[in-house]
Amino acid sequence: MKEPKEEWIEKQSNSIYKKMKTGSSNKAYSTLKTVHPRASVRADAVWNILTESATVL
Repeated sequence: MKEPKEEWIEKQSNSIYKKMKTGSSNKAYSTLKTVHPRASVRADAVWNILTESATVL
């Protein structure tokens, strides 16, 4: 059984994925900031999300 925090994170992840898939990147970013306030997010040329600092550089 998952802990409540894990379930919340999974729901937020699904929400972010759905928003990105529909082209709502601003809404997805806003949701991401609620999960991880210091997240650094970039997208590459084909809109793959890059979150690791090594891939962002």
